[in-house]
Amino acid sequence: DGASVFYKDKQYDFPAYPVHAIDPTGAGDVFAAAFVIEYAKRENIALAASYAHTVASFIVEQEGANFPPIIAIENRLIDYQNLFPETQDLL
Repeated sequence: DGASVFYKDKQYDFPAYPVHAIDPTGAGDVFAAAFVIEYAKRENIALAASYAHTVASFIVEQEGANFPPIIAIENRLIDYQNLFPETQDLL
């Protein structure tokens, strides 16, 4: 359904990337790992949340936790940012 990020005493909501979910197994773990990795690289919470939703969206589309190719993640991240432009400048 999305994720809420609490930062400096404020709540910021980020919607999930819309997909047809088949198996949610591992999606939360992938979301958390992707969020932390992206935040550590760029120190941008909005980008980290968008990236995490993007990566996790691939995980729920199939059975088993197969990681998508980086180019697929990058393309879907652009799509996510276009779908939800209001989330990109929250912080």
